[in-house]
Amino acid sequence: MRLSKVLLLSLIVLTIGTAVWAEIPIVANNTAKIGGYTRLRYLILPKESDTFRFDELSLTIKNDFNERVFGLVGALIYGGNTFYLEHAFLGIKGLPLNGMLYIGQTRNYAFGLTPTGGNRKTTNYGIVSDVFTHDRILGVQYLGKVDKIDLSAAVYNGYAIANRAAGEGVSRVNFLADRDSTLGTFQGRDASDNKEVAARVGVSNLSGFSAGLSGSVGRLSAADLTFMKTNVKADYDNRTKNRFGLDAKYNVGALLLQGEFYQGKTSELSHNAWQALVFYKIPCQQDKTVDVYGRYGMVTPDITATASSYTWELRQTVAGVIYYFTKSIWLQTELEFNDESPLAGIEKIDNDVYFTELFVGF
Repeated sequence: MRLSKVLLLSLIVLTIGTAVWAEIPIVANNTAKIGGYTRLRYLILPKESDTFRFDELSLTIKNDFNERVFGLVGALIYGGNTFYLEHAFLGIKGLPLNGMLYIGQTRNYAFGLTPTGGNRKTTNYGIVSDVFTHDRILGVQYLGKVDKIDLSAAVYNGYAIANRAAGEGVSRVNFLADRDSTLGTFQGRDASDNKEVAARVGVSNLSGFSAGLSGSVGRLSAADLTFMKTNVKADYDNRTKNRFGLDAKYNVGALLLQGEFYQGKTSELSHNAWQALVFYKIPCQQDKTVDVYGRYGMVTPDITATASSYTWELRQTVAGVIYYFTKSIWLQTELEFNDESPLAGIEKIDNDVYFTELFVGF
């Protein structure tokens, strides 16, 4: 029996035992809280007219069943016409190792720096997160903490091998990415041919410094292998799918420094990605700041470039500024410069993206 199946069965047993121990009630205590946000962008793209875009509407409902158990459902509408299930999970707190169990669909907290909250800062995810950490997972996760040591493990439906793009609209460059294979989009497929196991060990709160080491192991499905043969190299026949990650943050006063490195093995392809972020808060008025930031990242497939953009090295530079009207209302301008190394004779694509965005949280 594969290791993933053993771990999955163990986590199911743990889940059942935990649910009984935590005394999950059938009827909620009517403590539901509704929250969310909207993003409205003025977008400037090459070869297209400037436009306003209703970029995102996020709505979440959280309910505390008792002191230990809560449930959360979150939906996202983005691009004006796409529905996405962000979260749909049950959380159980107060477990051994100061642990918490997540059962369902949410972010993957067992690999790398989860691109949300304090780990993200930029409004676009960027090419590095797009490749390895962007999408949610459906499965079971256990998050623990012992003093300054962070521990997390997860078993979940395997990511599908698919694509994301650098740039938007007609000027974009497709690249390889791990994609949510089940409950992501409306009427999405609710089954996975393979399972993945991920784990992360880290340290935090060391005078503003934190770091983590993570990895995941899975197996390519037949559809994944076909995608690799079609878009990367026709003679690939290995179903290996491994990921490794190293991340670090240093936060002192108004300054945040953050770095991430990821390495993937997808069939015969080795591909690396790394990014570094500098973020600084400038006092503006009482209780207000103007935040400035810069980020640089690279994605490097270990293969000679061909006509397929999936084999190209990508580089991305981002600069931005955020002005806060209140803690939950701000205006953010972001400049995203994309560059790639195509096969000789193929012209580079003008796929830079510039936008100003109004964020309203509620």
